[in-house]
Amino acid sequence: FSGGSRSKSLGRQLKWPFSASETTTFLNEISSHKATVNLALSADSVRKLQLSLSKIGELSDQVTRIEETVKRIETNTLIEVDREKLRILNFMALKMILAGSVIQEALTHGHQPHSEIPRRQTL
Repeated sequence: FSGGSRSKSLGRQLKWPFSASETTTFLNEISSHKATVNLALSADSVRKLQLSLSKIGELSDQVTRIEETVKRIETNTLIEVDREKLRILNFMALKMILAGSVIQEALTHGHQPHSEIPRRQTL
């Protein structure tokens, strides 16, 4: 009978070699280490969050500066486009005045024979 209880005891030790008090001690140590790791992870997360927030602030400032630059470029472009439009309109107006003068000259002298058209004197 003692051989049977001995084999049961040996079987229990092979299954789980630690006593209940040793198991409790190990669990307490593991819990303590787990709490330490969780605290370290939380501190690291807070640090990374602070870093991210500061970078967001920097990015916001950069976006604001870019928006201001784009507005200045748009304004300068509109001014330049307006100048170009004015130049083209002035050119077209000059062409129209010149064409009107040619038409008026043709209408004024159009009924006269070719030989009677007065020639302009050169200065």
